[in-house]
Amino acid sequence: MLSRDDLIRKLEVDREIARRNQIKLLQDSLSAFVEWAWHILEPGRELKWNWSVELICRFLMAFAYRKFHRGIVNIPPRGMKSTLVSVCFPVWVWIQDRERLAKTDPWAAKFVGNWHQFLCLANDSPLALRDAVQARNLMEHHDFVELFGDLVNVPQGQNEKSYYRNTANGHRNSRPIQGSLTGKGGDTILIDDPHDAEKAMSDADRLNVIDSYTGKVTSRLNDQANGGILIIMQRLHEADLAGVVRAKDGDWSERNKMGWVSLVLPMQYELDEKNKPPINPAKRIGFPDPRTKKGELLWPERFPLDAVHRLKSDLERTSGVYGATAQLQQTPAPSEGGILRKSWWRRWPDDKSFPLCEHVFLSWDTAYTERDLKEASFSARTAWGVFWNEQDQAYQLILLHCWAEQLAYPDLRQKAQDDTLEFLPDAHLIEKKASGQSLIQDLRRAGRGRKRVRLRTYSPDRDKVSRAHAVTSPLSSGLVWAPNRHWAEKAIDACGVFPNGAPPSADITDTVTQAILYLKQGWWIEHPDDVDEKSQVGGEDPNWDTEDDDESRRSYGGFYG
Repeated sequence: MLSRDDLIRKLEVDREIARRNQIKLLQDSLSAFVEWAWHILEPGRELKWNWSVELICRFLMAFAYRKFHRGIVNIPPRGMKSTLVSVCFPVWVWIQDRERLAKTDPWAAKFVGNWHQFLCLANDSPLALRDAVQARNLMEHHDFVELFGDLVNVPQGQNEKSYYRNTANGHRNSRPIQGSLTGKGGDTILIDDPHDAEKAMSDADRLNVIDSYTGKVTSRLNDQANGGILIIMQRLHEADLAGVVRAKDGDWSERNKMGWVSLVLPMQYELDEKNKPPINPAKRIGFPDPRTKKGELLWPERFPLDAVHRLKSDLERTSGVYGATAQLQQTPAPSEGGILRKSWWRRWPDDKSFPLCEHVFLSWDTAYTERDLKEASFSARTAWGVFWNEQDQAYQLILLHCWAEQLAYPDLRQKAQDDTLEFLPDAHLIEKKASGQSLIQDLRRAGRGRKRVRLRTYSPDRDKVSRAHAVTSPLSSGLVWAPNRHWAEKAIDACGVFPNGAPPSADITDTVTQAILYLKQGWWIEHPDDVDEKSQVGGEDPNWDTEDDDESRRSYGGFYG
């Protein structure tokens, strides 16, 4: 039998072994660390664990070990994202035992440890400081000090809310993304909700965040080759920060190491569509969404179906259908589209030749001023044909081509001249604005000496969104067709995400609404419920002007009278 002293020594040894095992467990697993830290972060509140939390933790560990350098996590509100990314993750990186890790993963050991420096950004200062204080409180708790006090020690003189440094020179700097970052930097930049959800629909506010990122944030990495940037946010707009950086840098691949790995977790599961980008791109490198059925919930215990319906209804009232879809499903437009739904387009059969069109025209949205080029604006053009559908006994519209590109004016002028020769259109439709005037004049000059194409200029009396609403009737009535071509999908998708789409969504949509309005107001295509008002209209619509000579006019469906 053990003596009292031997028993005490054995208990102490067992306790030390248990302590070391616990330290090893918490160092090896971020999810284990989050579960352990919960009693400090949220005392008295039960932790409801979910597969999504486990998946995000694995994603963050791979990012910490630099299996990839750029990461995005898109998840609905209240999914523990700030607790995971902005509170627990930096602390977990600091508690790593680099020497032990180097024996199993030498590459990973290069990027973690208490020396690591973080720059943590949020959409405003209170949010950035809130998470910084939570992380500091975690490190000062006696349970943490007992396990990791020898690895992580933040001296009292270095524990300001916005900036604190540990004794190994690792630091955390917490700032608003649009604030001054001069002299600030990090080995890792964490960006948590860069956009204010209430302001993201404002182009100006959204662009300010993106300008801050491109103009300041990317240059703040201590090591451009091995530094990491992680963005975690709910999607708010097609052209929000997550959308813009993916469009600019591309997705991660073996050939594009600085591309983005995007972990996307919608509130209700959506199935991937053929010939469409996957809902969750990260699944191809080991981060799959385990759900398999359309509509399966992300976190049933925390967000049951009735709660999701209430949340969706509330968001639709405050943010509209786009805001609700973006924040819950992580797609800035409903799968069927918002104002101009994808399902409203009729698809021309693959085995059937294009119809004989009585009227062919090109609809333009031009951008080539210095400001346009600086803001990466696009010019867009869609080609259309009007034909008589014997079965429906109505004039209808078919999309013949779609194009969008960033061009300086000389190239845009050449593009318009080339398209004139290719499509032999009966008319060009060009909005009567500053950037369209030069094109109108040059096309008019180019036509001298031969039969000229009519130039129809449009002076809109309403904004782009109102114009989109104005064409829902002919589109939803099945009067607009598109073939199964990649350029047609581009136009349909652009209209589907409007007005939340990233460039050139709005530019393409403008050419589409301009075309349908032109035909609708010219009585080429009519809604089945429309009364016969041709005699009342008297031909011309007051918003349209004819930029050609009387002798070159021809009557098309009574539009020119």
